[in-house]
Amino acid sequence: MQHIFRPLAVSLLIALLASCGRSPDYYYNRGKDFAAKGKYADAVLNYSKAIQKNPSYGEAFAELGQAELHLGHTRQAYDALTRAVQILPKRRDIKVSLADLALGGYLADQRRPKVLYNQLTKISDELLAEAPASYEGLRIKAYLAASDNQLDKALEFFELANTAKPMQPALVLAWVDVLFRADQPDKGEKLALELIQKEKTYGPIYDVLARQYLARNRTPDAEKLLQTKIANNPKNAGAAIELATFYLQTGRQDQMKAALGRLLNNPGDFPQARLDVGDFYAFHQEWDPAIEQYRLGADADSKQKVVYLKRITNVYLAQGKGEQASAIVDQIRKEKPDDDEARAVEASLLLKAGGSDKINRALTQFQDLVKRNPDNAVWLFNLGQAYAANGDSKSAVAQFQAAIQKRPDYIPPRLALAEISLSRRDYQQALQYANDALRLRPGLVRAMLLHSAALIGSGKYGEAAPELARLEKALPRSPDVQLQLAAFDLVQKRFKPAEERYRKVYDEDPKNTRALAGLIETYSASNRLDEAFRFLTNESKKPAAVPEVRSSLAQVALRLGKNDVAIEQYKTMLQSNPNSAELHERLGSVYSRAGNAQDALAQYESATHLAPQDPTALAFLASALENTGRRPEAIADYRRVLQMQPENAVAMNNLAFLIAETGGNLDEAQDLVQRAIKKAPQQPNFSDTLGWIYLKKGHIDAALQTFRPVAQKYPQNQTFQQHLALAEARMKTEPRP
Repeated sequence: MQHIFRPLAVSLLIALLASCGRSPDYYYNRGKDFAAKGKYADAVLNYSKAIQKNPSYGEAFAELGQAELHLGHTRQAYDALTRAVQILPKRRDIKVSLADLALGGYLADQRRPKVLYNQLTKISDELLAEAPASYEGLRIKAYLAASDNQLDKALEFFELANTAKPMQPALVLAWVDVLFRADQPDKGEKLALELIQKEKTYGPIYDVLARQYLARNRTPDAEKLLQTKIANNPKNAGAAIELATFYLQTGRQDQMKAALGRLLNNPGDFPQARLDVGDFYAFHQEWDPAIEQYRLGADADSKQKVVYLKRITNVYLAQGKGEQASAIVDQIRKEKPDDDEARAVEASLLLKAGGSDKINRALTQFQDLVKRNPDNAVWLFNLGQAYAANGDSKSAVAQFQAAIQKRPDYIPPRLALAEISLSRRDYQQALQYANDALRLRPGLVRAMLLHSAALIGSGKYGEAAPELARLEKALPRSPDVQLQLAAFDLVQKRFKPAEERYRKVYDEDPKNTRALAGLIETYSASNRLDEAFRFLTNESKKPAAVPEVRSSLAQVALRLGKNDVAIEQYKTMLQSNPNSAELHERLGSVYSRAGNAQDALAQYESATHLAPQDPTALAFLASALENTGRRPEAIADYRRVLQMQPENAVAMNNLAFLIAETGGNLDEAQDLVQRAIKKAPQQPNFSDTLGWIYLKKGHIDAALQTFRPVAQKYPQNQTFQQHLALAEARMKTEPRP
């Protein structure tokens, strides 16, 4: 039978055959053409086709890596360049490109990945073997030595690299930084000034030198340097903002406004002036002038209106004004109904509002946004915040580090990592993150506060004291600085000045919960809980008292054995916030402590109804069910807790005990409690449960070996003593195998 082909089918067949016959070089050259036109996504597609046809096409891998870099795909770029170096080991230029990428990733990652370190060492060795005076090889050696804190060795390599290729700005910047770290300030200053003379527009060198001047109390020199930076970079808005920041930190409001006015009065040179000045005020928590600038910008620039509205929303979020922020989000939605950034703002609102349900919704939204925009460092950071709010610090750290990898100059994730490190008492790591933030933004108050907190935590009081003194001199009215000074007094048991500072901040702003918490901690540390109780009782009677006053009063009352007062406070708080699962949990715990099992159970049931996905509330409910004799329901709820939190050691132990008590599978119970012990080997109740299961199984020797060390270590615990006595009695009366 004869087949008749339509013209369209024939043309498609010809095109298909032509495509199949095209060579790797054809796609490689097409990729080069697209790259030359800035069409990097098309370039990546064609380089990939060339590699499909020839998996050993080293040049295609090299160009693919460069195109991926232009798209911001650092992981893909790294993989492509690594493969290119493997195929073309003699190509020095490709090695240098790979080294630049690997070095950036290595320095941005606080973990200092060993694989990157080894790779950089290998490349630098090879470059220097080919040419002993290789600038690239020496430069890599210098950076690696500096990261290892081998400062003398680093300085030697920096000088050799500079001899090979004099006064390269990035190299000199790193060299100057190491000179300052090596306590060679005169050499560092001379070199920095030399680079400024040669490269007047290279901003980072001004910053590192200004930070050094400020650290050495050379304030006039710092001011002159920042003014020189503006003179040499007259259209650089950042330079004017830095000078304004300097004036703010030195308490010179008129000069600060003049520096900002230079931007606002020259819209031709600075079309983003309202945005920049608004950001300046917002960054320093001057909320009203920030909103004023953003509103003026939104009115004057219709094309950028949504950008300004988003900034206003962020200011309201920072102030905890959720209703005002929601109103602005509605306005953004009208302007751009499908805007991802509006969705991000909504997620931020949920995160700020708190509560497990809203935090989970925010987490889901940010996960979706990051999935759709994996290179957006801001959303990676926000996702990390959502994980942190959800209690998943491990995932939070991973997202913060990913944000830094995407944007090595991005400061917020470094600050967040410093805070997490402080919470973990990893003060050395906190110092590193704070230092990194200060290198990027000298004089940043929050970074300086985190740095001083890490010094205090690590017991370096001698280093913390002058740093805090400089902060107080620069920002005498800053509540954050006063609170840090109060914390410094408290840790050194200087209770009176600590109390005075906390009280002053609290009196000026009764909504400052950090000041309230610090004041109560000071009372507690100085054994004055009764005084704390009287103070909080009086504060709770004020109409404008924040909820934290009642919460603190309840906690202090519990420590004083005043359960009725704690119950009263939580009930009052629930009248204002009846849908708070956390408040129901707290009230339930007080009832439980007071021996009122039924009321405790009712509160925990309310908590789980309000937050059905909250494993903590469910664990409390399971415990209450157990205490009221409803063991089968308790077992079911403990199993649900472990579905949500498979590593919850307390739930494992409690479930194991109930299984043993209700005639369940003793092997399952033993496995559960042994897993719990692995998680928390020092927890005596877990060992006691294991001994009880051994006893149930008739393994009396194993039970005795488990009970004895626990009973000896905790002689006042009647349960441990009774279980040991029972095991000893059974050993005497029951036949031994």
